[in-house]
Amino acid sequence: MQADSRLAIRIAFGGLLAVAASCADTDDLDGGTGGAGGSGTRTTGAGTRPGDDTTSATGTGGDDNCGTVEMCDGIDNTCDGDIDEGCDCVEGEMQPCFSGDSVFVNVGACIEGTQTCSADGKWGTCEGEVLPSSEICDAVDNNCDGTVDEGFEPVTCGQGVCQTSAPTCEDGAPRECIPLTPPDEIEDCDGADDDCDGSVDEGCTCQNGQTQSCYTGPVGTQNVGICAGGTQTCVGGQWGPCNGQVTPGSESCDAVDQDCDGNVNEGTCNLPNSVSSCSGGSCTITGCNAGFSNCDANATNGCETSNGGYSNASPGEYLGTWEADSVYGFGCLSGGSCEGPIVTRTGTQGAYFNIDADEASTCSAYVSLRFELLVPAGVDYDLYVGGTGCMADPGWQSLNGTGQTETIVIWCDDVSAAENGFHVDVEVRHYSGSSCQPWTLNVNRRQC
Repeated sequence: MQADSRLAIRIAFGGLLAVAASCADTDDLDGGTGGAGGSGTRTTGAGTRPGDDTTSATGTGGDDNCGTVEMCDGIDNTCDGDIDEGCDCVEGEMQPCFSGDSVFVNVGACIEGTQTCSADGKWGTCEGEVLPSSEICDAVDNNCDGTVDEGFEPVTCGQGVCQTSAPTCEDGAPRECIPLTPPDEIEDCDGADDDCDGSVDEGCTCQNGQTQSCYTGPVGTQNVGICAGGTQTCVGGQWGPCNGQVTPGSESCDAVDQDCDGNVNEGTCNLPNSVSSCSGGSCTITGCNAGFSNCDANATNGCETSNGGYSNASPGEYLGTWEADSVYGFGCLSGGSCEGPIVTRTGTQGAYFNIDADEASTCSAYVSLRFELLVPAGVDYDLYVGGTGCMADPGWQSLNGTGQTETIVIWCDDVSAAENGFHVDVEVRHYSGSSCQPWTLNVNRRQC
């Protein structure tokens, strides 16, 4: 609007100048004798207007002083009735300009420039404008979108536990991403790159705290019989022992597959003093070793009764001192009977005893003891007797066969008036066989 006003003023001013020039001409008009429309010659004055040449014209009704080129100066230089035709502006004129999209004007860094009209009536280049540009980190809205330093995403740097993130632009200045300092110089076997060298848990077999199933028994035995796997835990980067596993062991006769071969009842039975075998998950006795018997019908303790060996050591149990002369009925009268035994002992093994026999009277008398060993069937025990004193023979033995009674009588004839007697050692000795029944030793002080 301002440019149009200036143009109108210039056009009006140009018209006034043309009228003034016409009135100032000093033309000497020599009129002839003519009528109303006579002819004559007009010569311009010494002064000229820009663009006009001194011309002579012959015409009817007025003169014409016009140029041939429009000067874009707000004047009709060509006198064709049009002012500054073909011109966009008046030379020297200035106006604001912006060659970008108008939405960016005065947003962020974007501002208008100025352009000046050249002599050819054309607007020159737009000087001093700032158009949108790529955003840079400078705290300026370079792309004029209303936001400052956008598009600068955080970056990540470093390896392992040293990895960190940092903004690439902060407070209008670029920022460098600096990795963290390694917390350890060696790996902790924790699934992390503790030394920040780009490798995780190098030198570690496993991660601390991890667990896994394990089994160290022979191949093919796991989950067979009693065999089962266990669990091992990672400690210090290495797998620990296999806890809780069960590996093959020695087979027992218990209907359980201890050696994990898929079979049961193949264990060895070692019942005491016996020949045994495994059957139905239990050990059974098929026979007893020599001199042993299974008398309690309990297979678990084997053949527990021993017939061999001795139940005590020599000289054995002392049976006391007994008056054993005729006062106590030495010998058996016709039709008489012996008194019962004065001592009785039983056992299943060999045994030692000792006893003393004395004279009760002060006169001459026989002193006598009778030993009787009752032997059960199936076993052979022998009887041995010896001693010191008034006895006629210091050693006797009874060696009858299996299940036979053994009997020995010891006596001496006291011929002096003093009391006499003797000391006797007795041995029950196992010879062969076995039996759950005990032998019985009876000691009598009569011969019968």
